[in-house]
Amino acid sequence: MGQGIGQGGFLFPDVYKESKDKVVAALHRGELDLVTFSRWHLADEFFAYVLGSKFLEYADKTYPNPRKKNEVPVWFQVSCQLLLHSLGYVSYKALDALLSAGPILTRVGFNVVAPIGFNDKNEYERTTPVHQDAVRKFFKDTDPLSMRRWFSTDLQRWFRTQSMYDSQGVYILDQTRVVVPDNPNYQDAVRMPVDGHGQLYKNYYELSAEQKKALPHHPCYTLSTLLHLNFKKEVFHFAGYEWGAGNVDELPQAFKIIDTFFRHNDPGTMKLLIVDRGYVCGKFITYVKTTYKVDVLVPLKTSMIQYQDALALAKIDNAPWVTVHERGSLISDPSRSVRACTIEKIDLWDECKVPLYTTVIEDIRLDDEHENFVTRYFVLVSTRRFETPHAVIKSYSLRSKTEECFRQLKLAWNLASFPSPDRSLIETHVNFTLITFCLFQLFLSMEQNSRATKRMITSLEREHVTLKDALVIYANGYFGVFGSKEYFQLISDLSEDARRKISANLAKLPNQF
Repeated sequence: MGQGIGQGGFLFPDVYKESKDKVVAALHRGELDLVTFSRWHLADEFFAYVLGSKFLEYADKTYPNPRKKNEVPVWFQVSCQLLLHSLGYVSYKALDALLSAGPILTRVGFNVVAPIGFNDKNEYERTTPVHQDAVRKFFKDTDPLSMRRWFSTDLQRWFRTQSMYDSQGVYILDQTRVVVPDNPNYQDAVRMPVDGHGQLYKNYYELSAEQKKALPHHPCYTLSTLLHLNFKKEVFHFAGYEWGAGNVDELPQAFKIIDTFFRHNDPGTMKLLIVDRGYVCGKFITYVKTTYKVDVLVPLKTSMIQYQDALALAKIDNAPWVTVHERGSLISDPSRSVRACTIEKIDLWDECKVPLYTTVIEDIRLDDEHENFVTRYFVLVSTRRFETPHAVIKSYSLRSKTEECFRQLKLAWNLASFPSPDRSLIETHVNFTLITFCLFQLFLSMEQNSRATKRMITSLEREHVTLKDALVIYANGYFGVFGSKEYFQLISDLSEDARRKISANLAKLPNQF
């Protein structure tokens, strides 16, 4: 990205491109900008991608800046958030350590030149470009709702330019709960019947009121997300979210997310919305279908009268049952058989004003504990008339992908580990966790490594290390990453003047390197 001027009159960083050949050629001419050590791994490549994509320029222009006068560039504040979240840190105090080894952007692999400090107000010599407390206060002063709108509107426009939305238009709306410590300073955290990971207990919707009340409760918040499945890139993308108290129902957040999405997207962008039992609501299904022409696919609760009615209709003599998986088949579990029956348009409840197609699924499988076969029934309803029952089942099975996303967000991306109970800092943590996740998905897809999106970030870091204790050399707009063997070969071929310049740069590095 060429240098331009962002909010507050600060220049954007000069971005170096990777080319060992050009760096070596520059060194032979005695030209050198900077030399530093780095553990070159996935994070380095990720940040190089982020800078080259001009994301920071866009974020600098659109972020809801809480400052009338900027002492530190907005793009740098955003960079610090990406740095923390991509490397798995939660506390802002970690920034001081991460920034203490010279220019932040070269130290962690941003591959740019950044000044040590953006103003001359410090009484003491700087060791980092900005103090961690300044970053914390910047985001603490940002209005949380403005930050949420920024994610769901402005940032989505940028992601659209990166082809993160495909033409199939399949979206999954889901709500999870994020458990927090039992601390009264977490405003709006409400005790709910969820486990330590925020998951509803097994068969929760089938339990009686007394049974639900007896379950262990944990303080939590609610996070509703609109997840887009990009089939071409084979990645997930968060297209919007809502955050609220632990007892906020799915539906109020669902209406907000859908309305926000269509205020900033063309009709037809979304074609199929897949939801779980928490969204069984005739008013919601009717609203989405009639207002935005989007089909909805949802399972019925077993406690519903409509569920029992659908089962009764499917069991009549002439019901059109088809086999989906046959017991003993090589392509499925040999101890399991699945049949399905689609019933044409039927009226399930009065408040739903659009036709619904109902598919009853019979799943017979071996009960390992009792060593006998158990039959379970599932009922899926949709405003779309799928060609076959198998197509209905296949579409709804996509929803299981959200479980992996939430599992990664909570376990690998530290979604539930907040740096502070302050509302704005909570919103910042949620916001930038989702942003970093989306950018990482995009980076992997650009690297043609989409299969890696299905693994934990921690696993990716372990597997993706290409060089340890690498030497990163910058010259004339290019950088090269050299292992120890390459470095010694390079040094032996250079002129005395070039060697002196490299040695002088290395002498400035901290001892821990």
